[in-house]
Amino acid sequence: MRPIGNFRTGTDSEHQLIHLVRLALDLRELGSAITIDLPQRREPSLLMWEGGRPLRISAVKPDREWVFTWGHGREQRVPALDAGAARRIWRVAQ
Repeated sequence: MRPIGNFRTGTDSEHQLIHLVRLALDLRELGSAITIDLPQRREPSLLMWEGGRPLRISAVKPDREWVFTWGHGREQRVPALDAGAARRIWRVAQ
């Protein structure tokens, strides 16, 4: 994952978007086509296009730590600050 600056300031919405943009850049470096979805009435997410269908990835903060999630189970989430987050998500989409 790319380094980040002082993460003690900013709103949760700003943090959420920063995490998604960092992940988008890392997934792009792995060769994935990425779309950042910023709808008016839903949470932002990434669409990772592999095999003709999109994998929707969200950044959420269920407790005190941000995680990326692409489903509902514990196996479908990874800490947002995990150095291997992009590679793990990329492997899932293959």
